[in-house]
Order: sequence, then structure tokens, then C-alpha cells
Amino acid sequence: MPQQPMAYPAGAMAAGAMGGTDQRTSSVEIVFAWVLTVLTLGYLLPWAIAASRGKSNSLAVALVNLFAGWTVIGWIIALVMACGAHQQRMAVVQMVNVPHYYPPHQP
Repeated sequence: MPQQPMAYPAGAMAAGAMGGTDQRTSSVEIVFAWVLTVLTLGYLLPWAIAASRGKSNSLAVALVNLFAGWTVIGWIIALVMACGAHQQRMAVVQMVNVPHYYPPHQP
């Protein structure tokens, strides 16, 4: 009896069952970012937003915000980076067709 190929459930790839996002959470970073945002009167708001959203590029947002945020354009760029969509990661699964071993029939 030949083995039938395995099929994924309908919509499994669309629902992200085989992939994921870059989203991660660090409570220490979130608290630290919001405390510094309050102390700087909102200057570090893009970094706090990126940390709260769990963006993997929150360090880049913090650096752009810190070094170029004093220009209005730098602050807006950091804010756009923080509010952007999470990057999708896709896992590649390779299916190998291995024949099934059937032991000889014994009477």
C-alpha cells in the first residue's frame, strides 16, 4: 500500500502556522524605556513604543532616536520605525518521501 503525501490544513501557511514574526517582549526594556520617556518629556517616545510593541529593531529605534531625534525628521523616522509592521519569518519545511516498511506476512 503506497503512502499518501501529507497535506497541511487549509490556510495553515496564511495563518502563520509555519512561520512567525520578529515580535519579542522584554519587561525590563519596556519599563526602562517608559521611565526614560517620562523623564525626557516624551523625547524617547519612539523607543518606548518600539519596546512596548516588542519590535526586534528597538535598539536601532533607540539609537536613531537618541542621536538624530533632536532633529524633527530624525524623531519622525524613529517613530515610523517603531510603528512599522513586524517582519514575517517563514520556516521552510522540506518533506522527504520515505517508503514505509511492511514486514512480510506470516501465516
